[in-house]
Amino acid sequence: MARKAKEEKKYLEFKVKGTVFTFSGRLYPENQKETEKCTITPFSLTLNEFITIKGMKLFQTDKNSWIQGPQYKSGEEYKDYLYIDPDFSKDEISKLVSELEKLLDA
Repeated sequence: MARKAKEEKKYLEFKVKGTVFTFSGRLYPENQKETEKCTITPFSLTLNEFITIKGMKLFQTDKNSWIQGPQYKSGEEYKDYLYIDPDFSKDEISKLVSELEKLLDA
């Protein structure tokens, strides 16, 4: 019996040059989840073409947008695998979020 070919996942590639990091990766709009309060879009993120982080999420509400790193469940609460220092990377992350939003809106 012949194996079925895997369907290719559809994704949008991005590359954003910041002052400290070059962000690149893939955004997966087909895997978006809608909640009452926000839209969650998964993506992978590569830093300086060296380290890739899978399990990233872009959260969008009517008022703002932000990203979150991968998490794990410990008991009843979720904990972050990744810490993003808001003071160090505020402008860098804001630029990345803005570019991801533009890509989804295109």
